[in-house]
Amino acid sequence: MKRILIHIPLGLVLVAAVYIHWSLVLATTGLFIFYERNEDHWVRDQAWKDVGGALWGIALGVLAILLERHLA
Repeated sequence: MKRILIHIPLGLVLVAAVYIHWSLVLATTGLFIFYERNEDHWVRDQAWKDVGGALWGIALGVLAILLERHLA
């Protein structure tokens, strides 16, 4: 659970990066997933937990943006 919580801020940063440029989000997300898959291949540390935390952060960030747009 701790590893998931640690990676939630990464997902929030990825969502916030949309305001800079959409290609930054694609590149950063791709590099993160590549890194985690490679780490899981060599270390076998259940990297899916890290990716899951980032996905939770992305979901929370999108929800925050949608709520902000709806309430504004």
